[in-house]
Amino acid sequence: CEFGVEGIRQLSSAIGNCNKSLTSFSISSNDLEDGQLTDIIVALSVHPQLEQLDLGYMDVGITECTALSTLLFTTNLQELNLSGNNIDDECIGILKQTICCSELEELNLGSNRLITITGWRAVSALLEMPDCKLEKLSIDHCSIGDEGALIFANALANNNQLLELNLGSSLS
Repeated sequence: CEFGVEGIRQLSSAIGNCNKSLTSFSISSNDLEDGQLTDIIVALSVHPQLEQLDLGYMDVGITECTALSTLLFTTNLQELNLSGNNIDDECIGILKQTICCSELEELNLGSNRLITITGWRAVSALLEMPDCKLEKLSIDHCSIGDEGALIFANALANNNQLLELNLGSSLS
């Protein structure tokens, strides 16, 4: 879709004003202006029944992750696709604090090349938290390397919740 500034403003308003039974939302692979995706995320926070959110390839960064952390507290979000974005270590730190206390069961961080070993340590620490509900984690096409693989192996040894881990093309 090609949304203009006014179109996104109206979409955000409609999302915020529609009935509170929205359970799934996808706006992947769209080119939005700065702040527009944040407006949409904030509008979605009034939908407590929201279970699935697809923000793949949307240039999600720190501002959007901050809004997502609020969304994780206000909704029943269970699946979050953040593949192909600008997620970095700081974004992981912001999300880690809320994911452990949320209902999130599935997280896709694939193709986020800005995450370094610091961010992977934070993701691994999240997996070791007893309150973490993640059952599926996708980190395919990321640069994890040997050190990251060892960190994940140790985290998985202490995790009883994770059922699926996608590491496709990540260990190089």
